[in-house]
Amino acid sequence: QNQWKAVMDWFNREVLAIEGEAKHFIDESFKTLRSAEGAFDLLLKFKHIRTRDAINTQLMRKFNDILLQFGKEVDTMNSIYQQYKDDPPLSKNQPPVAGAIMWERSLFHRMKHVIIRFQVLDEMLSTDQGKQARMRYLTVAKEMKVFEDEKYAAWREQVEQVLPGYLKRNLLAKPTQTEEEGQGKDDAPAGGEEAKKVKYVVDFAPELAEIITETKYMEQLGFPIPETARNVALQEDKYIRYVDGLRHMLNRYHSLLGSLDEAEAQLLDEHIRELRRVLRPGYKRLNWNSLGINDYVSRVQQAMGKFESLVNQIQKNARDINARLAMVETSNLFKIPPPKAGETLPGAKEFFEHIERERSKDYELLARKYRAIGPLLTKMEGLVVHTNTGKSPKLNSYYSYWEKRVYEALTTLVKKNLSWFCRAITTASPLFQIDAMLSAPEIVLTPNPNEIYKLCMNCVR
Repeated sequence: QNQWKAVMDWFNREVLAIEGEAKHFIDESFKTLRSAEGAFDLLLKFKHIRTRDAINTQLMRKFNDILLQFGKEVDTMNSIYQQYKDDPPLSKNQPPVAGAIMWERSLFHRMKHVIIRFQVLDEMLSTDQGKQARMRYLTVAKEMKVFEDEKYAAWREQVEQVLPGYLKRNLLAKPTQTEEEGQGKDDAPAGGEEAKKVKYVVDFAPELAEIITETKYMEQLGFPIPETARNVALQEDKYIRYVDGLRHMLNRYHSLLGSLDEAEAQLLDEHIRELRRVLRPGYKRLNWNSLGINDYVSRVQQAMGKFESLVNQIQKNARDINARLAMVETSNLFKIPPPKAGETLPGAKEFFEHIERERSKDYELLARKYRAIGPLLTKMEGLVVHTNTGKSPKLNSYYSYWEKRVYEALTTLVKKNLSWFCRAITTASPLFQIDAMLSAPEIVLTPNPNEIYKLCMNCVR
């Protein structure tokens, strides 16, 4: 019996020692809580595990530590909220207003999730510390709700004010449009060089795209959406197609006009004016509420197709004329005879007669090239004004342009050939040979210098 009592005393001492160590471990663990929710879940698990009353009582006392940790987490959320509420961090592609509300709600739900878990144990929140934690949570949550409501109210008011104005904008605009032009005094479509200077842009406000994005996010957040904004958001795909179509149309328009030189712009002045008349409804009458935007884009594309075909034909003919003039400019009118057998040079008369023969052939070839220019210009007249007289007053400036180009080509031809001939007769390399006879006391040259001079002058003329 004494031995049994000794064993039981030893056992009880060991149990007490283990209980002490367990209490110490529990106390140390709850001094550094990482999450109030995690600690709460752990205590709930221990509550349903059979253990010694002392350890169970020690664990139940730790609910106050959890509430203290929850208060710290609420303070942390509030500190983050106060720091960034004026400029909330946004995720990629989030609009500013809905993004700010989503950021605020993420902070709120991190607190709300924990307080909902606490409601599983009613007695925990019924204590004084529980009531304080709950009150702190409600204070911060109400402030966040006010932030959310104010953001939404300001956004709704702004949308109802500005959205109709954005939808009433014309489809197209000029970036440098003056106030006078904006008041409708730019009624006469410009042509020629003036039309090339006018650059149109698609007048789809970036704010309108932002409103569409905000509307979709706001609806996901559960806010009531203004009817106008909902209608616009539902037509987002249609607006994207409109904008893409209009931008492609303007790129083609500006590319076409940019490909014209000054002479071609003047030649096609009437056609450019007609093209701008087709384009005109986009910057005068049609807006983003209009139903005929697709038809408008189709009409402009069709008109540009005809204009592009005309431009291609005009430029092809112009390239043909330029190729002929380039041949005129680069022609060699002083083709010297090839050396004879034994590397002997030709005589003076033979040298100049060869140049004249070759030059006559070149003149005939160049004349044919020049005569081909007239029919090409007549063909252009037929394309532009649908006549073939070769004397259309509407093409006066274009005829003058090509007359000047022909004159420049002939001038270049003469200057280049004379320059070559001058260099050839002043170098040390001989071009032809002459006969020299000794007839004392003189040396007689055949042909004589006067004849050589006349041959040179006749060749140059």
